[in-house]
Amino acid sequence: MPLPRPVTLAAIAQATGFSRMTVSRVLQNRPGHSAESRSAILKTARKLGWRPDPVLSIHMAHIRMSDAKKFQAMIALGHFFNDDHGWKEALRSFPTLRRRTEEVIRYGESLGYRVEEFAVGPSPAECRALARMLRNRGFVGIIFQSPHHPGTHLEFPLRDLAASTFAYNLAGPRVHRATGDFYNMALDAARRLAARGYRRISIAFQRGNEARVNHLWRAAILVHQSEQPPEDRVPIFLTDRLDENGFQAFRVWTDEHRPDAIMSTDHIFREWLERAGYGVPRDVGFVDLDWSPEKGDSSGIDQMHEQHGRATVDVIVGQLSRRETGEPEVPRIVLIPGLWREGDSLKSPASRGRSRKRSLAAN
Repeated sequence: MPLPRPVTLAAIAQATGFSRMTVSRVLQNRPGHSAESRSAILKTARKLGWRPDPVLSIHMAHIRMSDAKKFQAMIALGHFFNDDHGWKEALRSFPTLRRRTEEVIRYGESLGYRVEEFAVGPSPAECRALARMLRNRGFVGIIFQSPHHPGTHLEFPLRDLAASTFAYNLAGPRVHRATGDFYNMALDAARRLAARGYRRISIAFQRGNEARVNHLWRAAILVHQSEQPPEDRVPIFLTDRLDENGFQAFRVWTDEHRPDAIMSTDHIFREWLERAGYGVPRDVGFVDLDWSPEKGDSSGIDQMHEQHGRATVDVIVGQLSRRETGEPEVPRIVLIPGLWREGDSLKSPASRGRSRKRSLAAN
């Protein structure tokens, strides 16, 4: 049976009344054309039997990767602050956020996309104004930074924009996201601690920081504890504020429950242990679940925030290659694994084993 003849640009142009150049650019998902023109061309092309050529798509992707500096289109990076000063100050204050942002820009440019940063205001009017400006300037997509609060909803009209975000805080619009594999990071860290002889393992968090990952830190430690004897299950510690009242509550919790290892993304808990008279790692081990070189020499999980930045760009580029815009029917989540970093906040497996033998002998 003979294969059907491919639909030509000339045939689509004749049927729609647009030029072959316009048809070609729309089929390649290039910017600079109205939503009405794009819809008319794509609808007619599909009616005529046009389908993307997968071999040609792979070839064009190779050309784009080979010519990294060639400009293709613009992607917006939206920060959740009311003005430019707010997000610029945040980038100076939080090194992991800064590295992730820099990687979005660098990696996007390596694929031929210019990334520009904007403040995303919370009101519907501000969202509509930003979306309108992006379309007028020919932007093809937007990456939303993670908002400050879990469950954040924006009335942002995506329509003909591809979109992605980080982590779990942005509940609407529903978009694809790239984030850390927090559950398996914490479970892996707890099992590493157990393999070194730690038994009374728990987590300590500022309540908002624990909620920002959809409570996955808590889920992991509860699963780990469910596999341990009841006497080794230490309640988790949550505090609303990392202030003096928070420290006093933490000291009471530590004295009462006697954990021998604590995991957290808040490095202040290591400082609070030492302030309360517990040596690290002499008395209590500490794992930083968001390890970074700026925090010091604790053992912990490097979340590899730069890879989160790359993944959100890949999500956008993938949508553009499939000609997908607006809110997806089924949002996808790309999970980035963590990388274990050895430091000075845990005893070595050998010394931990000796300490446990002495403890058992004393009992």
